[in-house]
Amino acid sequence: MPEPTDLSAAVALVAGASRGVGRGVALALGEDGAPVVVPGRPRKRPRRRAVGGSSAGPAGEGARLGGRGVAVQTDHTRVEDVRALVDGVRQREGRLDVLVHAVWGGHEVEAAGGPLWEQPLALWDATMRAGVWAALLTARYAAPLLIETADRAARTPLVATISPHARGAARLYDGLAGAALDHLAAGLAQDLKPHGVASVAVVPGTVRTERVLDAFGTSERRWARVPELAGSESPRYAGRAVAALAADPAVFTRTGERLLVGDLARAYGFTDTDGSRPAPVRRSEAPAGPGDGGCRPPKGEGLPPPRRRGGRGGRAVSPLSEPRRRRGGARPACTGGSSAPRPSRPAPRPSAGPRWPCRCSS
Repeated sequence: MPEPTDLSAAVALVAGASRGVGRGVALALGEDGAPVVVPGRPRKRPRRRAVGGSSAGPAGEGARLGGRGVAVQTDHTRVEDVRALVDGVRQREGRLDVLVHAVWGGHEVEAAGGPLWEQPLALWDATMRAGVWAALLTARYAAPLLIETADRAARTPLVATISPHARGAARLYDGLAGAALDHLAAGLAQDLKPHGVASVAVVPGTVRTERVLDAFGTSERRWARVPELAGSESPRYAGRAVAALAADPAVFTRTGERLLVGDLARAYGFTDTDGSRPAPVRRSEAPAGPGDGGCRPPKGEGLPPPRRRGGRGGRAVSPLSEPRRRRGGARPACTGGSSAPRPSRPAPRPSAGPRWPCRCSS
């Protein structure tokens, strides 16, 4: 693990820093001494149990933690706002070392569970426009300044795209946006690699954002009393992951990768604000969608030893093999997400072995 370096000379721009994970990233970078430009929505009149935020909050908190915060009112879905934001960073700071995409509007719309046709269409704009489009627009106008910084700085500039881990039918819009953000991070890595700028996707687990805490009627001090939040992460946990990457002199070797916050915590040795180190949430551990239950594991993983058929000298039968069943019996198989009943007549036993990987979900 590389030795941590000082971030006091690294100018960071955290899009979406007014709340949630973006706020945690801004605070973590300020904790390590970085000057942080904090764009965000204009401050609104406070409401009871408000879960929104403004850029002034994290900018001031980041400064108290040791960095220097600059609050800028910005709508990241408007071209003129983003262009003016980057121009202001160029004029004031003359460089840009860390760009973080954390704008997310997916929680602005109440989404009931159920199939696609029962979910509000407003989720498209909330996730794709106030998420993917905002990240793409910010990268479009910030990339030239990142490249200029790489040409004259010893530190490798970094683009960190925060990507949700949610997948499956119940979170269809989140999954679509997450896949697009992953692709954006990989595409930026390809485009920026010749210029010495690194780009990665950073994937937190279940984060205790302001909206999550509000939904459970708890706070950051009392969340441990809520069983559903066991193993969750504070927003600053992802922030410390970004700060560790930005301080790593070898971060360019990770460009193009999709990095889980829990894995980065083990690699760099940081912890969450309470001293814990929540495990990473992988796609295979996310709640399964329709058809996921029929997928078989890879050969040899988590399987019992082969059993013998016909006594001691019988033929060995692999646990992956499908034994013969009586006519009319059910044959377990990957349904591919379909709820239609299987025909009563059993299908012939396949000769090519088990079908893997299952394509029910990705």
